[in-house]
Order: sequence, then C-alpha cells, then structure tokens
Amino acid sequence: MAFELNVENVSKSFGKHNVLSDINLSVPKQCVYALLGVNGAGKSTLMKGLVNLLKFDSGSFAFTSARGKGAAHKVGSLIESPKYYPSLSAEENLSYFGTLFGLERQDYRKLLMSVGLDPSLARPVKNYSLGMKQRFGLAVALMGDPEFLILDEPTNGLDPQGVVEMRQLIQELPKIHDVTIMVSSHILSEMQSVASHVGILDKGHIRYSGELGALLADEKVMVDTPEPDLMRKWLADKQIVASEVGWGSFWVQSEVELSDIIFGLASYGIPIDAAYVKSPSLEEKFFELTTGAQAC
Repeated sequence: MAFELNVENVSKSFGKHNVLSDINLSVPKQCVYALLGVNGAGKSTLMKGLVNLLKFDSGSFAFTSARGKGAAHKVGSLIESPKYYPSLSAEENLSYFGTLFGLERQDYRKLLMSVGLDPSLARPVKNYSLGMKQRFGLAVALMGDPEFLILDEPTNGLDPQGVVEMRQLIQELPKIHDVTIMVSSHILSEMQSVASHVGILDKGHIRYSGELGALLADEKVMVDTPEPDLMRKWLADKQIVASEVGWGSFWVQSEVELSDIIFGLASYGIPIDAAYVKSPSLEEKFFELTTGAQAC
C-alpha cells in the first residue's frame, strides 16, 4: 500500500505537560483518515505540527508525492477559523488569493461550486452562516491544488444539517480533487460513515491506526441485563473481561461463546434482557481502547 503521510516517533511537550508521546501512523493515498480523540487528546497539536505551525520536540514526518517522481508535495489545511477579508464576497476573496497561485476566474468559480457555494453570491463572507464559512475555508485550502488536506474539527459548531452537508462534502473531495484527507473529530458516529481509516489518539498516545473495517471486524457478545451489579460480580468470579457500554449493557471482550454466557448467567440467576453477537461500533471500540476493558 502506498502511503502519502508517514509519522514516526513524534513527541511534543508544553512545559512539563506531554501532549504527544511517540506518535506513529501512516495515511494511505486518497483515503479519508479520521483522527479521533476527546478534547485535549492532542489532535490539534499533531495537525499544527504537520503544517509547520509548531515544531515537534522529536520524531519526524514525511509526505510522499503521488503525482510523479520529483513532484513537490502540496498540503492544504483548515485549522481553526478560515482566514478571509470579511467585507468581500467568496469570489472576490478567491480572486485575491488566486493571484498567489496563478488561478483564473473560471478556476476559482469552479472551486467554489465544488464545495457547494454559488460563485455569483455577492454577500460579504462576514454575513455567511458558519457552515458556509467552513465551506469557504475548504475552498481556500484547496486553492493550491494540494495532494493532502488537513481539516481540524470542520463540523465544530455546525447545526445538524450543516454537519450532514460537511460529511457529504468530505466524502466527495478525494474523488473530485484527487486529494487525501486527514480530518479530526470527536463526533464518532459521523466519522464512522465518512472515514476508511482511523487513528485513535488518547492522552497523547496513538491507541490504534489503520483500516476502520479491520477495527470493527471483531465480533463480540453483547449482554443487556437489569441487574448490572450481579453481572459485574459474575464476570469477576469467572475472570471474564468486559466493557460496560451503558447502564446494564456489557460488551464481552474475552473469547466466550454466546451459549456459554447465557447458560452461566441463567445458572447464576441473573436475568437477561438481551444477549447477542454483534460487531462493535466505532464508539464502542473507541471506548474500549481509550478507557480500557476491565474485568468487572
């Protein structure tokens, strides 16, 4: 597999606070790679380092061009709020920025349409909705025809419709612009429907980096019971490892057959609302990897 980004042993501290610790990850060409973590996990710090807005303390990273030997690799980014001239329209802003990239009018009009903005809209950008401003920020990030696009929490603050529209746009961009995307988020349900690859960042450490499908392929037994205290005691007695993913809901990590669990709980007098085998959701795997499954 050809990788467009390789990060090796990257670390970053601010004073005595370790924000990133020995980060290793690889991002394949033309994929959507979701960098996941709670607020403060280190997502923004990693992304800022990748676009040289800050310097890592140690380690290295490299972008590999996919557009021919010797081609300069170009990276676009939308980190924090997009920068623009507030009194100008989107087309007027891109007309100004376009001079830096040698773009003509039809180029930036086409760019605006590709992110769902009407080039003829004369309204100043300062009067745009937050969702429109984010779309405009994407257009600016794409102006240099980048091979790699870094988006830091692009759905932050958007209403539900704006989140859906941004999700759809992120899914379409790799095909429209032949670009690889790294996008950070803490909205796991949205990223499960967008990303082909994920990196889970927790307290400055990468807990998983790879294909989303491989992460979610591990089928386990789920048990719902109205007596969670009895369930925890039974799990501990049997030394069965499980994660409690909701009140009375247990995701069994140990390799135990569903029939054996049902028989064991019945013998112990523990009522069962439901017991079944399922593939984990991204949220459940995230919880397992960042909190750690423990014997209950």
